[in-house]
Amino acid sequence: MFQATLLVITGANKGSRFELNSGRDFLIGRSVGCDIRLDDSEVSRHHARITFQGSSFLLTDLHSANGSRVNSQLQAEHLLQNGDTLQLGNSVLSFQLLHSSTQTPPPTAAEVRFVEDPEELSQASILQLLPPDHSAPPSDDSATLDLMYLVAEELVAPVLASEIRLQRILQLTLDAVKADHGCFLLRNDDDSELQAAAFARSKKTAAGSDQMLISRSITSCVLRDGTALRTSNASADERFATGQSIVSEGIREAVCAPLRGRSSLLGVLYLDTRTPTTDSLTTTSGRLTDEHLRMVVTVA
Repeated sequence: MFQATLLVITGANKGSRFELNSGRDFLIGRSVGCDIRLDDSEVSRHHARITFQGSSFLLTDLHSANGSRVNSQLQAEHLLQNGDTLQLGNSVLSFQLLHSSTQTPPPTAAEVRFVEDPEELSQASILQLLPPDHSAPPSDDSATLDLMYLVAEELVAPVLASEIRLQRILQLTLDAVKADHGCFLLRNDDDSELQAAAFARSKKTAAGSDQMLISRSITSCVLRDGTALRTSNASADERFATGQSIVSEGIREAVCAPLRGRSSLLGVLYLDTRTPTTDSLTTTSGRLTDEHLRMVVTVA
């Protein structure tokens, strides 16, 4: 049986979690008789319906007064994907697909490859560092607070395996930061070698289209110093435009934060953005900001 949840993250019912399964339909609206009742004056009495079709949950708008938005786009019908955001009236809900024995598995860790680039690369491209003792909340930015709320919910949600929990938290973080790739890299029990424990690509990046390239110099710096960092593409230094480096492979920016255990570093959380092939290496504008770095640090 397929299972999913709708978590209300904005609106009068904030914090409410509604369980979905493939055994029945679910009516959403303001009416007392709705399966998912929202106390929202902008929501119609019978606003939308969620049905299970084949292997997916289908959202259908029931000619509501204000429409149904999925990921900010008005939709009459939409097959829901894990991590989709629904807006009904003034209420915003997050759709999360739970574990199913027939659920499509996440991308494999084989899609992550280390690049042995020069250590000078990480030093030349660092734009921001957060020291090991940095523990303050990022800010009162609404996007950051929404992400923290969703991550906290995942930490207490019933799941069958830690890998699924990591995968879902990673996808939430990737969507919030709007990076192209993300991964959790964990140390082996017997040595400091990193291995991918979860990997995700943005929804706009086609599955199987490319690998995620990890800078060995960046992860080594973070593990050695316990310091989170944000990098540019270092394109001003021509040494990194040729040969084996994340810049020559088309990676524009990266953020990397340490995963802290009780007494040691367990690994890193690493996200990047990729330079389109039509862009020049001299492009200096970036998509990742200091706020994104603080957001990733807080998740880690």
